[in-house]
Amino acid sequence: MQRTWQEIQEAKAPILYQGEVPSEGAGLFFPITLLDNPPAEATYVIREDFGPLRAVIKYRNLDETVRLANGTAYGLGASVWGTDPESLDAVARRLDAGTVWINQHLNVHPNIPFSGYKNSGIGIEFGEDGLKEFCNVQVIANKR
Repeated sequence: MQRTWQEIQEAKAPILYQGEVPSEGAGLFFPITLLDNPPAEATYVIREDFGPLRAVIKYRNLDETVRLANGTAYGLGASVWGTDPESLDAVARRLDAGTVWINQHLNVHPNIPFSGYKNSGIGIEFGEDGLKEFCNVQVIANKR
């Protein structure tokens, strides 16, 4: 996390919001942080960030948005937001992500498979497909 914080400061990406770090207690804390249009090549933009750090990135059109979203080696999850159901579905289908949520984010359910694309994990969790991950398939081929 220290490297990420240094990168944020060096890139001078404006901070839209930053939460507070607890002043007491043990541990290392990274405050909830929203960044305003950081550089597209910043490591905290192109890598999967599992901390409370998010970037709000401006775009000119949907093609640019999809190109930026798909332009990483990762694709665990994504979300699209808006009011036109057909447009939202069309954009969601263009994203290289294991799960794309529409007008929600990280809403997982034990009966619905969850997986990633590209370098985002191996295998599937949840649902019937996730259950199969714990099974051993045996094929017996007998030539008679």
